[in-house]
Amino acid sequence: MKVYLIGIGGIGMCGVAGILKESGFEVYGSEKKIPYPPSSLILKKLNIPLYKPDSENIKKIKPDAVIVGNIAKSDDQEVLISQSLGIPLYSFPSFLDKFILKDKKVFLCAGTHGKTTVTALLSYTLEYLGFDPTYLVGGVLKQNSTIEKEKEILRL
Repeated sequence: MKVYLIGIGGIGMCGVAGILKESGFEVYGSEKKIPYPPSSLILKKLNIPLYKPDSENIKKIKPDAVIVGNIAKSDDQEVLISQSLGIPLYSFPSFLDKFILKDKKVFLCAGTHGKTTVTALLSYTLEYLGFDPTYLVGGVLKQNSTIEKEKEILRL
């Protein structure tokens, strides 16, 4: 399945792109500005093509789904062309729920402060206890994550 991410340069969308790539999806994305590290390094390491926003990208790639980042507005040219071509649009949480998390146990950290820290501690603890979780964090951790291990997943 081909997936195109609008606003792939943010750490959250970049993390989603990595999980999708590791899960076997064909991943592409666009970003208005060249992403800074760590996003730029992650996208390069995973060999995920990065485009400048342009409706021609959608026509050329012909994705099966488009994940729309919070940065995109309703008049975004890639959003509009996707709609006109009948390509389903998703937020990244809704895409993950539909295609990745449906058969997984999910732990969710929410709140105003400390989500990244708590998620890091939980993921480390689960690994220490012998589990093999995947985690999506709005920050950079020293641990690595992959998706197709167990049925456990830690999501932020």
